Amino acid sequence: MIDLFLKLLLAHVLGDFVLQSEKWVLDKMAKKHRSKYLYMHLLVHLSLLFVILQFNIYYWMGIILIVISHGLIDLAKLHAQAFIDARFNFFLDQFAHICILVLVTSMYVPVELSWNWIFQPQTMLFLVTLVCVSFVSSIIMKLFIGAWKIEEEHESDSLKMQVNTLVF
Repeated sequence: MIDLFLKLLLAHVLGDFVLQSEKWVLDKMAKKHRSKYLYMHLLVHLSLLFVILQFNIYYWMGIILIVISHGLIDLAKLHAQAFIDARFNFFLDQFAHICILVLVTSMYVPVELSWNWIFQPQTMLFLVTLVCVSFVSSIIMKLFIGAWKIEEEHESDSLKMQVNTLVF
């Protein structure tokens, strides 16, 4: 079960975060269902699913379900942006996508409620890596950076900072 879900999740993450430019996002926000980038975004997801599932036609129904629901979820998010907090809207959107991925996975593989997979060596390696990258590395960086004393900055000595808004 976890293998199929991870493949679907990889396709989703690549399509939503790696292969979608800010230009596409802004155009979709402005034009909603009239944005050509919404449909290009769905085409990217369709292509990724075919590639990651190795063009296996066995998964055709799941692929169609994922792509159609992805479009509907994105449209709902775009129309909700006017009256829902942007951060909440983003997390709600991603939660809905993940639920669809779980549903599609359960269409093809029986759902196991076993937690034995957590204790597999690959999972343990992943968890150790995750903890090291997210927590240990920040402590190490703090130790390295702490070796230099930072003198008080004068506003005339520093560069002007521009604040850009981050949009998903």
